[in-house]
Amino acid sequence: MRQTSQRTRIKKVLAEANKHYNADDIFELVNQDQNLKAISKATVYRALNSMYEQKEILKIMKGNVAYFDGNISKHYHFICEKCHEIIDVNYPGLDDFEDFIQSNYNVKVSGYEINVTGICEKCLREGEKSNGIKRK
Repeated sequence: MRQTSQRTRIKKVLAEANKHYNADDIFELVNQDQNLKAISKATVYRALNSMYEQKEILKIMKGNVAYFDGNISKHYHFICEKCHEIIDVNYPGLDDFEDFIQSNYNVKVSGYEINVTGICEKCLREGEKSNGIKRK
């Protein structure tokens, strides 16, 4: 796939991100620099979908909204049910997961996603404050 200036700008936004962004957020971020030619929303959507299909980025679905991750190393995601924050999870215990499935089920794995849901630390703390509950 040809590396266009638009794709380069999108990859830069994702690489510098400290969180996961949806396409609208990425559109806003790539167009913040007034010195660069604006990228249309349609171009951002097409580039993100193409980059995902080419396995250059990850896509995490929260309901029917896609969030994108420039970190394509093997990792998983925790999604908070309250604030919807997505947190990268690195757990080496699943390193053999793909081999286990392939050898035990006689299949060829082409990819997988593991998303864990629950309540993040920040939301737990906020809940404790509002309920007067102290955590052990």
